[in-house]
Amino acid sequence: MKSNTIKKKKWLVFLSALVILFLLPLFSFALNITPVRHEIKGVPGEIYEGSFTVYNETQEKMYILVKLKKWRELKENSDIKPEDWVEIYPEEFDIVPGENKEVKFKVTVPKKAQGFVMTHVSFCPEVKQGGSVGMVMSLPIYVTIEGTEVFKAEISDVGLIKDKTDLQVMVVVKNDGNVYIRPKGKVTIKRKKKEITSINLKYGRPVYPGQVRGYSGDWREAELASGKYKLTAMVNYGSTTLEKTMVFKIDKKGNIVLKK
Repeated sequence: MKSNTIKKKKWLVFLSALVILFLLPLFSFALNITPVRHEIKGVPGEIYEGSFTVYNETQEKMYILVKLKKWRELKENSDIKPEDWVEIYPEEFDIVPGENKEVKFKVTVPKKAQGFVMTHVSFCPEVKQGGSVGMVMSLPIYVTIEGTEVFKAEISDVGLIKDKTDLQVMVVVKNDGNVYIRPKGKVTIKRKKKEITSINLKYGRPVYPGQVRGYSGDWREAELASGKYKLTAMVNYGSTTLEKTMVFKIDKKGNIVLKK
């Protein structure tokens, strides 16, 4: 009896796996939406217009419901709802396989806001009969309120990891301002006055106010002989450049020894 129960469980697991494999393409390739974000800067009361383009990559006709979602708010802006400054249209529509649809929006920069506000525009797809055929996709609209920005950030830490012949650097940026920043930068490594390499940090993800975020860069097949080195991390956002240095040593076994 016990043996039969085990066999049934195995059979159910196998059937479940088949169902997941069958449905995975529907969940993975439901919608293609561009652009991935909108970033706006303006004075209170100004009006901006833009749009998202939605493409149906499934084999099903879909009904799309468009919703606004509050995201990453400052406490100073806690009483401001996305609906107060964003109008989106259409809020629902049908889209057939292979079709493009344009979803437009109008932003009115909030008059009482400080720093920045943002919302996620969520596209919720369903087949007309009611079954879900795709994951909800949410894309951001950022609005920086000109004249209220406080930019205050620092490189709070720099780290090094050596994995066999590869070297990874990590630069941690702390944001104490009231607007999000999207740092871009690099790390240089020198021995005495000679530059050994320059490593670009991965760009794209923002640091929100009150948060820290690490930005990494890789040096494949790193060539560092034993000895002392100087690492300089530089990141910039807008017209501001942050810099932090550290000294490290490569011992005779090829290990990293950080110097205090």
